[in-house]
Amino acid sequence: MRDKNGRAGSSSPHRTALNSLAASLFVAALAATAFAATPAQKSSATVQIGEIGRSAKVTLGIGDTLTVLLPANVTTGYGWEITANNKALLASGARANLPPENKRVGASGRQRLLFTAKAPGHDRLVVAYRRPWEKNAAPARSLTLEVAIVNAGADSPAAVDPGGTPIARYTGKLPCADCSGIRQSIRFYSSGSAPYKAGYYVEAITYLNAPQGNVANITAGKWTEKRGAPSDPGASIYALSLDSSRRTQNYQLKERSLIPLDNGMRPIQSPYDMTLRRIR
Repeated sequence: MRDKNGRAGSSSPHRTALNSLAASLFVAALAATAFAATPAQKSSATVQIGEIGRSAKVTLGIGDTLTVLLPANVTTGYGWEITANNKALLASGARANLPPENKRVGASGRQRLLFTAKAPGHDRLVVAYRRPWEKNAAPARSLTLEVAIVNAGADSPAAVDPGGTPIARYTGKLPCADCSGIRQSIRFYSSGSAPYKAGYYVEAITYLNAPQGNVANITAGKWTEKRGAPSDPGASIYALSLDSSRRTQNYQLKERSLIPLDNGMRPIQSPYDMTLRRIR
C-alpha cells in the first residue's frame, strides 16, 4: 500500500493489485471531509517503470524520483545493470533484489533501481539484463529511457510516454482525509494495430493540495484484455500489470466506464464512486 508521499509499505504496492489500490483510497476516504491544505509547496512525483517494451520517454521535475522495477531471476546469475546514465542529472541510488510474490520453484523475483532527478537536462538511461561475467555477450533484454528533467517551479511535470498508439484515457476522483481529493487517471496505449487487445498503460494517482503540495504516484506497465467475470461470462476485462511477476489490477469495461474489480473479479464494494470514466 502507498501513502500520499509515494512511499511503499510492507504490503503489495497499489500499482500491482487493484484491491490494494482500493484499500489505500478507501481508507483515505473514510475520514473524508476535504480541507484547505497549507499554502502551496512544490509538487513532487514518484514515477515507477515496469515492463513497457524496449524504450519509453519520461519527464521529471527536479527532486522527483524514478524507480525501474523489472523481473529478474538472480539465481541464474542474471541481473539488471546500468550501462548508460548521466549521474549529474539523474543520480542513481540503492538497488534491491525483491523476492517473487509466489512460492513456485524457479519463480522470477524483481530488481529495483532507484534514481533522483538532480539538474535540468536530458539523460539517456539504459539498463541491461545480463550476467556480469559475460562481458562480450549481448544482453538478454534491455530498456532505454529518454529522461527529460525540467525545472518546472511549483508543479511537477512528471509524465511517461511508453510509445504505441494512445487509445483511451479514463479518470475519477475520491475524497481525501488530508487533501482536497485523490485524482486517478489511466491512459491506455496499444502496442499493435486495431483491434486493440494489449499494450501499455500509464496510471497517475495524485493527492491534490496535500500538506506537501500535490503528490503524484505514476506507474507504467502493460495491459491485456480478457473475457469473463463471475456475473458476466462475456464481460470485457482490462488487466493491468506492472510486471509479469506481479498480480494484476482488473477493471471491467462497461460502455465508457471502467469499474474496479477485487481479487474475486467482482466490483469493489465502496460507499464512494470508484468508477473511472472515459474522457477521450
